[in-house]
Amino acid sequence: MKHSVAALVISAILVGCASVPMGDPQQDAALKTFAVAPDEAGIFIYRNESVALAVKLDVQLDGTPLGQTAAMTYLYASVAPGKHTITSSAENTDTLEVDITAGSLAYIWQEVELGDLSPRVKLHRMSEGEGKNGVLECKLARTTPTTQVIEVRVEADDPAWSGPLQCQASNSFGTWQFFAPGTVTVQPAASPLRITCTVPPGSAMNASATAPSVHKRLENSERKGATTGAKVGAGAGVALGVAAAPVMGPAFAVMLGVGSAFKGAELGGVLGAVTAGDEIVYPSPIAIHIRRMPSPD
Repeated sequence: MKHSVAALVISAILVGCASVPMGDPQQDAALKTFAVAPDEAGIFIYRNESVALAVKLDVQLDGTPLGQTAAMTYLYASVAPGKHTITSSAENTDTLEVDITAGSLAYIWQEVELGDLSPRVKLHRMSEGEGKNGVLECKLARTTPTTQVIEVRVEADDPAWSGPLQCQASNSFGTWQFFAPGTVTVQPAASPLRITCTVPPGSAMNASATAPSVHKRLENSERKGATTGAKVGAGAGVALGVAAAPVMGPAFAVMLGVGSAFKGAELGGVLGAVTAGDEIVYPSPIAIHIRRMPSPD
């Protein structure tokens, strides 16, 4: 059963071709001259392969979101000479530290492999020749993701438990502290948004799943692709929901993540958005329910 579920989900991941917000074509052409000022340095992060076509991967530079890659795209950052840390997230998180001298460029290959239920990523520093060839095969993706304000509501069995609750939202781009009910400003990522809240003694929080969803700015031609992707993703979403249970923390906290609360249509919408090239955002508002804990016998 586990193998058949994994095969189904992986098959869904491989359907279609992801698209991320793209950079300016003129900047793309200029970067591919590989020129750099004598007192500056630059980093190319490229993905010149067709593994996991329908998956976007998040990239951070020195702890700050840089952007997202899709198959056959690259990101570029102009940096000061010295040490820099690149982090990329998929089923796993991989980090690579590079030391770049003045007037030089670093080429980082973002290798993607199939994991248990989703792709895995590995970062490699490549030689100048290999790196240039890889970048030339790709197109420039846009850097600096936008922010999103998400409303978090609290529903409680006891009005005294309705907040404020101290919470933390996190994804592969970072972690943000906030109080619920209220709002939290996050960097949207291809990874799920997880929210952990501390709740009063004697109460617990029901697990809830929140995943990236479609940002409604599709052109007519893209809507057709999203519909097709949603149909494919719906089946995978049901299988994933059955195979993966929600992750529950201690009695005083709960993790909102990917689990059995996934509906096939929700995952289908994400895969449809990825296939059609739409941007991804998180649903808002998110409702947290606080319930009474069973009394000990």
